[in-house]
Amino acid sequence: MMDELLALPPKRPKNRKTGKLMKARVFGYGSSTGYNTRWKTICKRAGIPYLSAHPAGRHGFFTELVVRQGVDPVTAAKAGRWSDPNLPMRIYAHAETDEADIRARFRTNHVQTDTAQAPKSKKSQKE
Repeated sequence: MMDELLALPPKRPKNRKTGKLMKARVFGYGSSTGYNTRWKTICKRAGIPYLSAHPAGRHGFFTELVVRQGVDPVTAAKAGRWSDPNLPMRIYAHAETDEADIRARFRTNHVQTDTAQAPKSKKSQKE
């Protein structure tokens, strides 16, 4: 990913107060919150509820590691710099299995045979 970021042509945003071009930047935003208007527009056009970029990234990061990649929550929390793994489990982890799939997993065949329906053993001929 770093190679791709380095290969992006730099953009030079205009200073809104002076109209002068600013230093070249990777994404071209003049401030750390400059992307926010565009982000809101994207959410609106996609018909999804607005979630700022920081929480959206945190949700995606933790869900990807724990739910999709099977990383244990303690390791994922450490990688995401959370001091307590319970916080991201409570806030950022999202299940990807629907209720029907969960219910189907409980509808398995019995492991043990039912003793009431088991065939009766024949007595040996010696008795």
